[in-house]
Order: sequence, then C-alpha cells, then structure tokens
Amino acid sequence: LLPLAAFAGSLVTTIILYSIASRAGRTSIAIFLLAGIAIAAIANAGIGLLVFIADDRQLRDITFWMLGSMSGATWSKIATLAPVLAVALVACLSIARGLDVLVLGEAEAFHSGVDVERLKRISIILVSAMTGV
Repeated sequence: LLPLAAFAGSLVTTIILYSIASRAGRTSIAIFLLAGIAIAAIANAGIGLLVFIADDRQLRDITFWMLGSMSGATWSKIATLAPVLAVALVACLSIARGLDVLVLGEAEAFHSGVDVERLKRISIILVSAMTGV
C-alpha cells in the first residue's frame, strides 16, 4: 500500500506542478523548475512541522526515513515491485532518444521530430511510477 500511496502522491504533486507550468498547451521549463522548488519548500515545511510535533521515537523514525531507511524492505516486497520497475525502465529506454534530443532544447527537439509535450507527459508518469517503487 505504501508504494501505491507514494506513486499517487508523486503523481498528484507532479500534475499540480505540470498544470502550474502549462499555458495554452505549452509547458515552460523555467516555470516548471521554479514551481517545483516552491512545492518542495512547502513539502519541507510540512516535514518540519511533523518533526516539531514528534516525540523522541517518532523523531528517530522520521530522521531515518529522511536519510533513506530501508528497514521495511523485504524480499517479498522487492519481488512484488520488481515487475513495475522493470516495465518503467524498459519504457525509459524507449524514450531515451527523445530525451537525448530534448537536451539540445525544445525547439531543436521539435524540429528533429520529437513530440515534446507528449515526451514530457510520459516522462512525468514514468518518474512518478519509479518514485513509488
């Protein structure tokens, strides 16, 4: 349930971010980055509030969680999540060429035949899925 909640949370947050950065069917990368920084600041403020109201045991758990604790990882969970990760990684390989061209800039990628807006949407969904994993 936790990976599904992580996927849903990251997808909802990214959709909000994408809607802030998109106007008239175009997505501004600069606004996307700046709005992402603002949303990260809001999320960090929420984590700070949780740290403030936590007792000693909860504070230790929050600290380990923020440092990337793998205490809840088991082989059965890995076996359950591995297919999702495998599909996401194969999908990433399928859009790799488009991402390579996108590094040159949106206009250059568009003129090279890449559907830039579609590529952005696919990338967002893949990153959200891998965040949940």
